[in-house]
Amino acid sequence: MRKHIGLVLLVLLIVALPVRAQLPPLPPAIVEFTSDRAAITLPEAEAGDQPATLAWRVVNLADGHRMALERQELTGWVSELNPDERLTAAGTYPVLVKHPLNFGVPTYRLAVLDAAGSLLDVRYLTIPYEPPAANTAPQIDSFSAAVSAVYRGDLERQAARVTVAWAVKDRRATSNLLFEQMLPDGSAVSVELPRGNLWIASSGSGVVAPVLPEGENRVRLRLRVIDVLTGEIYGAAELDLAISDTPPTPLATLPPTRVPPTTAMPSSSDFPTQIIRFTAVPSPADPLGTVTLNWTVRGAASVSLGWTNKEGDDVTHDGLPLEGTFMLPLPDVQFSGTNTYPVRLIPKDARGNWINDPNQLIVASDLVIPLNTTLRLVSFSASPNPVERGGSLTFTWEVENAVRVGITRVNPQGILTIDPELQGDLPPRGSITVPVPDGYSTAVSYLIGASDASGVSISGDLLEVKLVCPFAQYIATYCPLTQRRMAAVHQDFERGLMIWLSDTREIYVLYDDSTYELYQDTWSEGEPVVIADTPPAGRVAPGRGFGKVWVNNPAVRAKLGWATAPEVNYATPVETLAGGFGRYPTTNTFFTFPNGLRVQLSGFPKTWLMPDGS
Repeated sequence: MRKHIGLVLLVLLIVALPVRAQLPPLPPAIVEFTSDRAAITLPEAEAGDQPATLAWRVVNLADGHRMALERQELTGWVSELNPDERLTAAGTYPVLVKHPLNFGVPTYRLAVLDAAGSLLDVRYLTIPYEPPAANTAPQIDSFSAAVSAVYRGDLERQAARVTVAWAVKDRRATSNLLFEQMLPDGSAVSVELPRGNLWIASSGSGVVAPVLPEGENRVRLRLRVIDVLTGEIYGAAELDLAISDTPPTPLATLPPTRVPPTTAMPSSSDFPTQIIRFTAVPSPADPLGTVTLNWTVRGAASVSLGWTNKEGDDVTHDGLPLEGTFMLPLPDVQFSGTNTYPVRLIPKDARGNWINDPNQLIVASDLVIPLNTTLRLVSFSASPNPVERGGSLTFTWEVENAVRVGITRVNPQGILTIDPELQGDLPPRGSITVPVPDGYSTAVSYLIGASDASGVSISGDLLEVKLVCPFAQYIATYCPLTQRRMAAVHQDFERGLMIWLSDTREIYVLYDDSTYELYQDTWSEGEPVVIADTPPAGRVAPGRGFGKVWVNNPAVRAKLGWATAPEVNYATPVETLAGGFGRYPTTNTFFTFPNGLRVQLSGFPKTWLMPDGS
């Protein structure tokens, strides 16, 4: 009997072995997800040009799994990968850190998905903002409008629209911009149009909707920078626009192709507004041909289509049905490289208003249509590289199937700059010799662009031409634009110091809060400097040019205090570098103190620092 029992157990054990071997594999898991960048400033994130390398390690990744690498943008996620790109279980990936267009920090998501797209594991990574520099607050650099007057008829119909542009520096992560109109009674009303996100970029342009001010023949627009948590107002700027009785040139419009349905649609509470489908056929498309736009929308009364035409005007097409098609001639649409500018689909309610979703975001969809082109950049080079300052530079290029070629220079502030000799109708293949431009320290960059007969354009990668430094030694952070040596005078004060430079006869007043002011030395030999007060013990009354600035400027005297030591004569190198950003070029100046330590002065904003860290 025992033999039979043992035989049965053996059979059961043998049968059980294959079952154990067929147990499901262990699930995948993200073990590490890191970045080599510890922090970023808010301006750097908004610029979107600072690199970081993301790294990860995943275990138990099977053949049927795939990985997604995304960054947060507004309330959604945008892939960092190309459509056919695949990640391995362990690796690195370079990205440019971009602002998420909300009040959060740059955030990345690494996910493991199965073949059906179901989420198996996910890990989040954030790159925090560096704290703002001490004693700095947001400031409005510029606030302007594209027009100088607003049509009275548009104001009366509540249809006035004005494009404004702005630039704010030293932005705080919790601050935002408010666009308002000041009324004659001293009150203010918002002129912002509905938008899908609360955050407004530190620099850019947009459209505001002013109202008719009763009893006043002007529109007063105001931009304020305000902390959304505390309500603190960091700065404000205003601009005045006249009210005109002459109507502006009308924008281009197209008539609707079909009459919208007369049946009432259910309210959004019964049928939430959704864009089910918005496509273009064919895609890619012939830039000289026509595409068919197709859409299906639910929970709205009508649909609006909009795009930008070749003249840069906004084209709107209202009153379309919730499900339909539209034949769009692409020669009527403005192109952006090898794509069209976005074509926007906006559902509207029965009163013609935009519709918000439960998160108060505007329900809309943008469609960018790729364009067919045979353009191909074969080559683009410059010689010599590196090149001497003041020398000549020869560009050589070849672009297939181009009708126009142009070369654009990037100025020291990062703005594309047109040189007339490089922006003519250059041939598809050729060479040209130009002088090396002034104002560059270590390198100058160029960008080649080409367009075909249909208006599609391509551009190549930036071509950087290195510059040979003409100076064997320098005190600037890199090769300066100019270098000279001169006599100087230094004097310490209670809350700062003064520096006098001989060749320009300028007096720099450097305060302890890292700001400075510049005054011309108008003192002449033998001119008395009268200081009525007696300096306290251990303090000195400044004399000569320093004393004249100190006496004639009470604000300088109050902020700087008394001198703590006599003047010191010495010699210093003085060097300059191009500085500033965007549309705000400036010059940075470097010199030394009597003890040999370097000082750097920024032209805009007027601040100073010591690169050696003292």
